[in-house]
Amino acid sequence: MFILHLLPTFLILWVVNILFTAGLIITIAGWAINSVPFITQYKLPIQIVGVLLLVCGVYFKGGYEIEKEWRERVEVLQSKVTEAEQKSTKINTVIKKVYVTKYKVIKKDRIVIQDRIVKEAAVIDKDCKVSPSAISILNDAAKPTKASVEVGPLGKDTK
Repeated sequence: MFILHLLPTFLILWVVNILFTAGLIITIAGWAINSVPFITQYKLPIQIVGVLLLVCGVYFKGGYEIEKEWRERVEVLQSKVTEAEQKSTKINTVIKKVYVTKYKVIKKDRIVIQDRIVKEAAVIDKDCKVSPSAISILNDAAKPTKASVEVGPLGKDTK
């Protein structure tokens, strides 16, 4: 049944219906063959072939129906994937804007702290001791920046 996904749908349906119909006709003919004298000797092989074709037809018909269901599921999921890709491009632009804003705030804070270190360099290096202003600068550098990003579930799209 795995090879069915390689074939077009109309071809699968065509072959399955022919197989089922041929099996049904041959099986009925095998049971009704008693009236033809020269074919009566082939009654049992005709019945066996008819039943085998009928069973194969029913089996492949079931396989075709399952294949059809899977193809429908694939189409539904493919549409969901394209919808998710479209939403992700929108969200990525929003995230990029937030990231750029956060990066600018961090860079600005870093420049302010570096300027404070330069201005107070003489006080920091004066006695080779760590001055309270240096500790305060380092503590300020270690604090989280003012920019923050919160990521959570997305709301409904407004159109």
